[in-house]
Amino acid sequence: MNSKIPLDYIISHRAVYLVELISFVGLCLPALGVFLAVSSAGILTALGILLLSICMLRGIYGRWAAILGIISGAVGMVFEALQPHIGMLYALYGILLPIWFGAVGLGQFRLGFKSKRVFRCHGPGA
Repeated sequence: MNSKIPLDYIISHRAVYLVELISFVGLCLPALGVFLAVSSAGILTALGILLLSICMLRGIYGRWAAILGIISGAVGMVFEALQPHIGMLYALYGILLPIWFGAVGLGQFRLGFKSKRVFRCHGPGA
């Protein structure tokens, strides 16, 4: 037995037409939402990088790492919001991000060698 409703029957009966239309729209909207969704987590991550880098301007990491982070954060916020529309241009942010992480990591590494103090725990048993 054929479970499909013939097209001429759907066209001639308004109630069946509306049910089929609602079913089609109900299936298409979630699919469109998945394909056109903007990652709010990505935008917030880029915002965090931007804010941290602004705070780094007068810090020990160096002005170049802070400026690189400000550029990465600003570009990242725009590119995350426009990711479905910019195509391969999004790779620019993908290159800037690990460079900034490397610059901050290098600053952390150098900070470890600059600090000559040894911190000891003087708790109740010491």
